[in-house]
Formats: sequence, structure tokens, C-alpha cells
Amino acid sequence: MESTQMLALNKKCWDTVAPYFFKWIVYRNMVRIQRLKMRFICSIQSEIKRFLI
Repeated sequence: MESTQMLALNKKCWDTVAPYFFKWIVYRNMVRIQRLKMRFICSIQSEIKRFLI
């Protein structure tokens, strides 16, 4: 009986925490992806300039 109560409590806690957890992960990855994208775009632009000049 105690183990099922603990499980239910953990599930309730997880249901409360999970959305924030996933939002945090997505946010962290978005920041990382945007940085990589900016670096990628900058490197492409420099390559294009080098190619045109």
C-alpha cells in the first residue's frame, strides 16, 4: 500500500514538474541552436565574400 501511495505522489509531482523541465530543455537547446545557426551564417557569409572578391 505504501509503495503505491509513493508512486502516486511521485507521478503527481512529475506531472507538475515535467512541463517546466521540458520547456527548460527546449529553451537550452534553442539557445544553443541559435548560436550555432548564427556562427554557421557568419561563416557562410565570409566564404561568399571571399569567393566574390
